[in-house]
Amino acid sequence: MTGIPKDANSPTTSAIPRFLLTLFVGPALGALTFLVGGALADWHDNPDNWSDLFEDAPLILLFGYGMGLFPALVGAVVMGVFSHRYQNLRAQLLAAIPLGAAAGWFGMTLFVSSFGANKYFNTELQLVSAIAGAVALLGCTAIFAWFTRKAAA
Repeated sequence: MTGIPKDANSPTTSAIPRFLLTLFVGPALGALTFLVGGALADWHDNPDNWSDLFEDAPLILLFGYGMGLFPALVGAVVMGVFSHRYQNLRAQLLAAIPLGAAAGWFGMTLFVSSFGANKYFNTELQLVSAIAGAVALLGCTAIFAWFTRKAAA
């Protein structure tokens, strides 16, 4: 007997829901962040292109979701390991930022290199990928914490 209570918020019962949430919601948050980040980066040079952005947004988000599945898988695994070691929500939220940034950058680097498109993956896209990963993993961690607290109440 370990003395650790097995309740709905214990890491052993919450590992799979956390993993699935990060895997399926993370790419949506990352794609949305990527879209907004790219639009803001381009806005200064082309302020008239905002109408085009909204027309193309569904296609961009769908494509971004597909591209974000591999980084989300990396982030889900990393956060799953981290959340088992640190059950404190504050530590998990703080860790989600660098872990998500690393997962976003690493996952997109592997994804892009698997298609041989490294010449298109410049520093700006790497930075936006890292930011998208950080926002996605932080968002998924916060959403998971909110749902588990609601379920426990």
